[in-house]
Amino acid sequence: MRITRVIVSLVALLVAAASAFAQDRKPLSPEDENQYVISAKAGGVNIVEGSASFKRGKSDWDILIAGDELRPGDSVKTDADGRVEILLSPGSFLRLAENSEFIFSSTSIYNLKLKIVKGSAIVEASAVDSSLEVTAGQSQFQIMQNGIYRFSVDADGKAEALVRKGRVLFADGVVKDGKKIVIASGAKPLIAEFDKKTQDSFDMWSKGRAETLIAANRKLSERAMKRSLSARVASNLWLYDPFFGGFTFLPYGSGFNSPYGYGYRRSNPYCDWRNGWNNGNYGNSGNYGGSLGNNSGGSSSGTSSGGSRGGQVGAGSVTPSHPTPSGNSGAERPSSSPASSGGGGRGRNN
Repeated sequence: MRITRVIVSLVALLVAAASAFAQDRKPLSPEDENQYVISAKAGGVNIVEGSASFKRGKSDWDILIAGDELRPGDSVKTDADGRVEILLSPGSFLRLAENSEFIFSSTSIYNLKLKIVKGSAIVEASAVDSSLEVTAGQSQFQIMQNGIYRFSVDADGKAEALVRKGRVLFADGVVKDGKKIVIASGAKPLIAEFDKKTQDSFDMWSKGRAETLIAANRKLSERAMKRSLSARVASNLWLYDPFFGGFTFLPYGSGFNSPYGYGYRRSNPYCDWRNGWNNGNYGNSGNYGGSLGNNSGGSSSGTSSGGSRGGQVGAGSVTPSHPTPSGNSGAERPSSSPASSGGGGRGRNN
C-alpha cells in the first residue's frame, strides 16, 4: 500500500510538472509557422547563373535576378556566360542557354506561351496537364506530354525542336521521342532521328538542375509542410525552401518523377488521407512506401524567405487540379545536393 501511494504521488508530480512546462512554453514564431512559401504561378525566376537581363514593355533592359516575377510580354536574354531557370506550370521548367533570348507571351498556367527569339532553351515537363506552346522563330510547337524538349533558333531564323523524351505537335504533324525537326525559311520541314547520347554542356547543365531539384524535394520537412499548407490545397505546387534558396516542385500525390528519371519522393502530406491513397500506388511501391510518414528529412525551422513574391497560395486556397502521375517511379536517387545551387535572390518591387 505504501509503495502504491509513493508511485501515485510521483506520477502526480510528473503530470503537474509537464502541465507547468506546457503553460510556460513560448508559442511558435511566425518564421517557424511559415517555413515554406507555396505558389502555383508561372514566371518565377528560380536561378540566374552569370549575366542575364530582362525587358518589360518599352523600358530599358534591366538586370535579371533570382526571385523576379516575369509578366506577359517580358523579354529575357542571357550573355555569353549566362543561364537561367524559370518556373512554368508546377512541375515544368524553362532553362535558357547562354547567348539566348525568349519572350514570355502568356504566363497563364492554363495557356502558357513562350517564344524563343534566338539561341537555345530546354523545357523539362514533369506534369503537363494544360496547354504549353513554344514558338521557335516562326514555327509553333505544342508540348503534348511530359518530357524533355530543346528548342533552338539560329542567326538566320532556322528553327529546331529536339524531342529527347515526349511528343510535340507542329502544324503538319507530330515529332516523337528520339526525333528532331528542322524548319528553315522557305524550306519543307525535315524530321530526322538523332543520337540521344550526344549532349553538350547546356544539356548536362539542365540534367544537373533536375538532380538538384529532386534532391531539394527529398529534403523537405513534412512537419514544416503541414504548417505551410492547408488541407484544402489540392494541386501540384511550387514550394520555396529558404534552406535550398529556391523553389522546388511539390507534387500533389505520390508517383511523380522528372523525365530525366529521378522520382519526386516528397508530396503534399495531406493527399493520402484525403483520397484514401497509399504511398506507392503508382510505379514501384518499394521506392515510395513510407517516404512521407517517417522520412521527414530537412529542417523544421527557418524563415519564409521570398514571401514578398507574387502568386503565393494562402491557407485554404484551392488551385488548379493535379494531373495523373506518369513515368518510371522506380528511379534512382540522384547523388547531387542542393546546397551549392539554387537562387533565392532578392525580390524586385515593380
